[in-house]
Amino acid sequence: EGPLPESVGTLSNLWILILNKNNLNGTIPLSFGQLKSLETFLIDDNQFEGNADIICARKDKIEYFIADCASNPETSSDVVEIRCDCCTLCCHDQNATCNDAEWLGNQESIWENGYGRVKWEFEAGEISLLNN
Repeated sequence: EGPLPESVGTLSNLWILILNKNNLNGTIPLSFGQLKSLETFLIDDNQFEGNADIICARKDKIEYFIADCASNPETSSDVVEIRCDCCTLCCHDQNATCNDAEWLGNQESIWENGYGRVKWEFEAGEISLLNN
């Protein structure tokens, strides 16, 4: 919950960042442009605003980038939470299953490749590891 801290952008070897469905808000920090290894970035089902230009401007295009960049087809409004020219999938908060088949159903390599899940907490601009 809350905004993303600028300090996440200093994690230069970060290649997967899954932050969807966390009640995050604010904008994508400018420091995220430094995440040169980032291949997967999921920020859908949050309350971000602004644009994703800092991610889209990277030389190495991101493989999976899912954000709330789609308008709600049930309303006449074209309002989106975040403007994105490079997202691989655009969701909106009223579509609760938007990212399920595209990511969870097909890309869950954590267990089959022996990776472990690490959980972090973002609070008051600080990052801390959650003990499981």
